[in-house]
Amino acid sequence: MNHEHALTILNKYSPMPDDDQLTQEIVDEYRSVIEYIDEQPSDILYLKPLLHSLGAFDGWGVYEVTRTILVAYESSQIIPYLKEGLLSSLNGRKYWCTLLATDFPDESLIPLLVQTLHDPLEEIRVHSAMALESIGNPCVIDELRKRMALESDEDVIDVFQEAIDSLK
Repeated sequence: MNHEHALTILNKYSPMPDDDQLTQEIVDEYRSVIEYIDEQPSDILYLKPLLHSLGAFDGWGVYEVTRTILVAYESSQIIPYLKEGLLSSLNGRKYWCTLLATDFPDESLIPLLVQTLHDPLEEIRVHSAMALESIGNPCVIDELRKRMALESDEDVIDVFQEAIDSLK
């Protein structure tokens, strides 16, 4: 494995197939890249391809390893890509960006996270509320309350309420 080969594979899987379409061969190839990158310093050239490689669900567990690599980057490096991902039409990318937003609490993410509170996917709404809570700005309480009033899923309502209580 070398730098060029790693980038080629990441770009090939941008994003990775959904879990039900993954094969052992794809996961092994992706895992080899992740292991290679994990041994390198946090090279900025890998940031966007890594983030764009994240697909829906958990990638047979390998996306959590990718997340540990991503959280080693500086906030100033990853925030622009999180903003892009929060606007993505790709559910997997949007999901992982809401999750990563909890690791990189930044006020500039607030407007996008408020938007993702209205996403059709429960997991995205949950992680959006958690990310807003981690940012810690009480200006979002009213938005959380409005969205919570429309919510029918009790688990999501509980997460929204926890965020509101934390922000008071």
